[in-house]
Amino acid sequence: MLKGCKKTFFTGPIDQYFRAANLGDLEYRSIRFERQIFADIGPGYYQSSSVVNYPGLEFNFTRIVEYKHFLNQKSKHTLIVKEFSSDEGDPYYPVPNQRNRELYARYKKLAVKEEKEKGVYFVGRLANYKYFNMDQAIDNALNTFNRVEHSPEQTDLQECWTSGLSAGLISLVFGTNSASQLAANTVTSWLRNFPATNTSVHVYYRSTLARRLHRNSLSGGDLLGCGMQLSEHMLTPNRGNEAAVFLAYIVQHYNALPEMVIFIHDHGARSWHSEPAIFFRRLQAYLKGIQTPQNFAHSKQEAGTDDLNSKFAEQVRTLSSCYHEGPDTRNPFCVKHLPKRQLLDAPGAWRLAYTTFEGILNQSGASDTNNHGQFWSCCASFVARRQHIHLQPLTFYKHALDAILHVDIPAAVSGRWWEYNWYRIMRMQDQSIEDLQLYLKIDGQVWPKDSLDRLLNGRPFSEGFNE
Repeated sequence: MLKGCKKTFFTGPIDQYFRAANLGDLEYRSIRFERQIFADIGPGYYQSSSVVNYPGLEFNFTRIVEYKHFLNQKSKHTLIVKEFSSDEGDPYYPVPNQRNRELYARYKKLAVKEEKEKGVYFVGRLANYKYFNMDQAIDNALNTFNRVEHSPEQTDLQECWTSGLSAGLISLVFGTNSASQLAANTVTSWLRNFPATNTSVHVYYRSTLARRLHRNSLSGGDLLGCGMQLSEHMLTPNRGNEAAVFLAYIVQHYNALPEMVIFIHDHGARSWHSEPAIFFRRLQAYLKGIQTPQNFAHSKQEAGTDDLNSKFAEQVRTLSSCYHEGPDTRNPFCVKHLPKRQLLDAPGAWRLAYTTFEGILNQSGASDTNNHGQFWSCCASFVARRQHIHLQPLTFYKHALDAILHVDIPAAVSGRWWEYNWYRIMRMQDQSIEDLQLYLKIDGQVWPKDSLDRLLNGRPFSEGFNE
């Protein structure tokens, strides 16, 4: 860092910055340029546009650039430059194989520490070991500026929550149903506050426009720290809201699920049911509850009944909360009780959704769900363990995904059926006073027992709560 500078922005290769750490070199592809001049070709051009790409194996170069096009120059001469891919020369492109990803994750940890302790910020392609298009590179720089200058209280990157967890234990699943910049910013806002070590982040795009908007927002190299890895998927048609995304992930990974999956829809951190402080308290408690891999196999007794986080991590847990609602609707879950008969008797699309998915549930050999599911939480952001998902067979999830994408049921209706039933399908036990109190302890809330009784019985309550 330069003496006298409070902040330093480094845009070179991150492995060169930390060369003294002796971690090894990251691999890059380079470009060799071959310049050719054509004299007296007349008023025209060598090629039809300024840049022509040659991706085929029949050429040993990747593109030709003719600079005469850029300023609409009038000349009988022209200059072209052929570009050849090379493994020698100045670094241009990262080589994202497993070895380099793991090595970059080690350098990223050093970068987080360097930013926190010395005010050095790593910006751009080489410093983030990630290929950016030019618009993404500019966006990366602007995002870094905004983070540093406009949010000074958040300039220190958070510590990784779960340093004891190895890769492959946790997945974070997002659905991007809305093709808007606001929705794109929503995903990045969650990720910037979720420093969970070695988490696999899966983002499902529901349209090409959503993919473009989200990719621009996800281009910031500072977005995924702590060894987090991003996977991007397309899922069309755009039906079923977040339920289709969650089902697609389960179907694709059923036989190789991680120990824990965090399902989040694309409503923002400021939506009425997604209070960020509560959301992250619950996630952090859940992750602490499985701090070591062997905790996944522990029973309630083995984990110790006095361990608050371990008990919290035993069940499917909702991340939605409604503490800010009015006195008659305030509760930890945004919870309601909805008898099956109310859906069955509903007209039109609601009845079709009920009969369609209940029929699949009954015909696919699904395990008994009749004694479960009186509890549900709206808006379907929740945490589930592999054993919870595996309570139902793969055939059920496959048929449900096919129906949600291709049966003509409005997305809001089909998605809502799943909001009512995720917990039932994963056989979450009905809530008890003790379980409600566990949520309240994790959330830092205190409620009188009478309010909890009213909540369990589906009745409104007006008792207040204390921070």
